[in-house]
Amino acid sequence: MALDDINNFLTSHQLNSALLPFKVVFIIISIFFIALITFYVTKQYYLMAEKRRIYRDFKNPSFDLKTYTLNRWKQIIVALRKKDDINYKLAIVNLESMLYDIFRELRYDGKDLNEMLPQIAEQKPISNPETIDALVYLANKVKVDPAYKVDPEFVEKIASEINDFLIELKVI
Repeated sequence: MALDDINNFLTSHQLNSALLPFKVVFIIISIFFIALITFYVTKQYYLMAEKRRIYRDFKNPSFDLKTYTLNRWKQIIVALRKKDDINYKLAIVNLESMLYDIFRELRYDGKDLNEMLPQIAEQKPISNPETIDALVYLANKVKVDPAYKVDPEFVEKIASEINDFLIELKVI
């Protein structure tokens, strides 16, 4: 008999009407959080830039990599000149993405720059392959831990070596 009473209580109109305000509040809060998450994802500069790059590659597979890389390099330089932690992190992530595009165009295999590291170390297209290794490490740390503090001098050194690499490729 106790189970019937519990079942009747759980399916009763009184319980439904008592819980209705709570249901409405939870639905409103859920919609609010879904809207915030959607807003946050769409406003992420890195995600938007990556989606634009993928769309541009799909739309026109023979786009000019040199001009595209030069424009990205200018954005990285602007971020480095601001000399604050957020822009250093943005520069690191953009450097990694830009180098991935360059090495992919140079016919290196791998789904990301980390998988290309053995080939890069073997063929040495850049004078110091440890720079790319350090860049990949920093980019992964920044992507995983947003509170990670980067050393501005180290980031400037990496950017300087990548600048030399871009000059060797005659991109800049």
